[in-house]
Amino acid sequence: VTFQRAYHSGFSTGFNVAEAVNFATSSWIPYGIKSLERYRSLRRESVIDVEKTLLVATLYSEAEAISETHARLMLLLIRWIRAVEHVTRAHNIKISSSRHDKDTDREDGRVLCCYCQHANHLCYIASSTLPHLQACPEHVAALGEVDVKSLYLVTRLSTKDLTRLTAICNAALAWHTAATHRIVIAPALVSLSTVVAQATAPSARRKVGASCP
Repeated sequence: VTFQRAYHSGFSTGFNVAEAVNFATSSWIPYGIKSLERYRSLRRESVIDVEKTLLVATLYSEAEAISETHARLMLLLIRWIRAVEHVTRAHNIKISSSRHDKDTDREDGRVLCCYCQHANHLCYIASSTLPHLQACPEHVAALGEVDVKSLYLVTRLSTKDLTRLTAICNAALAWHTAATHRIVIAPALVSLSTVVAQATAPSARRKVGASCP
């Protein structure tokens, strides 16, 4: 087990076959976001594609399995994508909902920002005159002096997808609100049931009968 923001390493003294599995609870998400900020500041590629992890976990999870932190973060990402698309349209830049094969030659399909090395799973900016060179929306200037007409925004999520994700996240938040309400009133219900049980117990009835004339 490796705790958040902790260094870890391993070594082998000979031939071996090893396997590692990365998994985390929803409480890891804030640390994952902070790690992205650190990687980007160092201009290094992150080990885990956090954007992809959050997206897949949202699409293939039941509402009650999505934590409040997860849902609120996805809603922020959705608003960010919509804002990026709004600015893109304002500058008459084309928007594509499908990734171009020429944008990456990596086996894992990752598209890295040419400046900060961030893995752009949700969206990125590219130019038709600069093959294999892409940038995250924050670092478009890293593409250099290119004709605006050659630029295009590639987004993995369509308007329909964003609407669906919004509904999933709102359903998750609604479930947690209802669950919190159930937790708050549960002690009162337990106390009431305890009182009723005590009042209807045989010993309690005998005491009541003894006090009657």
